[in-house]
Amino acid sequence: MSIKPIGERVVVKAIKAEEKTSGGIILTASSTKVNPNTVEVVAVGLGEKVAKEIKIGDKIIYTGYGATKVHDGNEEFMIIDFENILGIID
Repeated sequence: MSIKPIGERVVVKAIKAEEKTSGGIILTASSTKVNPNTVEVVAVGLGEKVAKEIKIGDKIIYTGYGATKVHDGNEEFMIIDFENILGIID
């Protein structure tokens, strides 16, 4: 990935839903929906607040209108301001 966030921003990507259970059951499209506002952090800016609280690999929830979509090759990412992050999922 060649996108590096600046300041109090993070770059995230959508979390893909599992299409098959650990037992091998194939799930339908309606049962694999994930919260569209739940994403995985792939890059963190160097801002003081964001660098202290968010790390690569965290799964976060953000406000619905707080993201800018960008493309890097065939992949779609979003850039989110720190103020639009609502929480980290454990």
